[in-house]
Amino acid sequence: LFQRQAPPEYIAEWTRQLAQPDAEVATDSRSLLLLRIGPEWLALEAGNVVEVISPRLIHRVPHRSNQLLLGLANIRGELQLCVSLQELLGIDAPVKATPESTTSSQPQPRMVVVEHEQTRWVFPVDEVEGVHRIPAATLENLPYTVERSRRYYSEALFTRGDIRVGVL
Repeated sequence: LFQRQAPPEYIAEWTRQLAQPDAEVATDSRSLLLLRIGPEWLALEAGNVVEVISPRLIHRVPHRSNQLLLGLANIRGELQLCVSLQELLGIDAPVKATPESTTSSQPQPRMVVVEHEQTRWVFPVDEVEGVHRIPAATLENLPYTVERSRRYYSEALFTRGDIRVGVL
């Protein structure tokens, strides 16, 4: 089978394809994981995301009274700190879906495992859309009032369709 001659049209087609110049790849774009917490759409650097998993049981830590540390989650046999980005960022509570309105096409809650400076954190999210390449030219600066705030975690904004997304 491998000793046979290739058809002439096959060779001509591949010659045309290989002769075309390579398509230019935008080098000034960023890979971002888009996710939703409550009504807010956010984006994280894909390089910091370790994995996106189905929700796991969160074990409360005794004598912890704040809402930021949710507890510990077992991720592949390791206990990881689970925090609430909703509480950290001050996002309003999500609207709970009623059981009769839930369908298979509804977005599923997930947990996101991130790593920064060799420290892993886990946090629950309401929806994960996926990783997207966002051109740097589409990233907008934060409003001045947000930049001047003592506690802000966003570095830029961009629009995807009719949704405003904050880059954390």
